[in-house]
Amino acid sequence: MANPERKAVDLAWGILTEKLDPIEGCRLLASLQHELGLADDINFLVFVAVASDADEWPPADVRSRFSGKMLARVDLEMAEYLGQMRPSILAACSELIRTLESAEDRRG
Repeated sequence: MANPERKAVDLAWGILTEKLDPIEGCRLLASLQHELGLADDINFLVFVAVASDADEWPPADVRSRFSGKMLARVDLEMAEYLGQMRPSILAACSELIRTLESAEDRRG
């Protein structure tokens, strides 16, 4: 598997196995959208939508710059959001893995 495809599969597995925060994972997957050639893929749009919805929440690498009070509010919002979106995120991860791995199998 080529580098962006392998990275996407690894990110999707990370989300599915709860080793990667789903919002952070969606942000990272969304950044690979054009590199993977999946700009029009309906399943991939889940990652793009989550990344867009999460714009107002600080990414993990900058959370230390925010107050505890702000982070408590953000964490609550994120938990509520994930309560609604987790099934769609997990389904999109499974489909992405299936799509990319079957494409690799066809290429041989």
